[in-house]
Amino acid sequence: MFLVLALHVPTRLPPGAGADLTRLSRPAAGRVYYAPVSKRLPFASQPVRVAAALAWLVVLVAGATLAGAQANFRITYKVDRPGPTHVQLVGEVFNDAAIDVIDVYVSAEALDAAGKRLAQGLTWVGSIRARSGASFSARVPAVRGATGFKVTVNSFQFGLGRGESP
Repeated sequence: MFLVLALHVPTRLPPGAGADLTRLSRPAAGRVYYAPVSKRLPFASQPVRVAAALAWLVVLVAGATLAGAQANFRITYKVDRPGPTHVQLVGEVFNDAAIDVIDVYVSAEALDAAGKRLAQGLTWVGSIRARSGASFSARVPAVRGATGFKVTVNSFQFGLGRGESP
């Protein structure tokens, strides 16, 4: 992890100008002059650097927590109606976390004997309160060679709790 705390900007001054910029007038045609620039960013003070490092650490920990949040779901399902064009899977998603989740999507996959995905269906479940469940129904295209199914939570967002109102 690297934080850029200083900025180096090359400066080019006319010969003999040095640090005294009062002698600068309009540059001659075809010449470009740059005024001296501070080589340190204005926010590079010690307290700000510490705060930036702590904020970056919080982002990293939150990302690791969200990645582990998938473990807070349990899914049960069964094949309801196999048909010539699709297979209907019905089941329930349980939210074992202590916080509500919203916009839950479930992915149902048809797998072959080697575990390779042959077809996929995606369905919206909705909101699930903390430590409860919600039912779903997913359609997966019927494909030749499918020997089993895998159902997982594809995506979700943490909700604000029971105090929400429309």
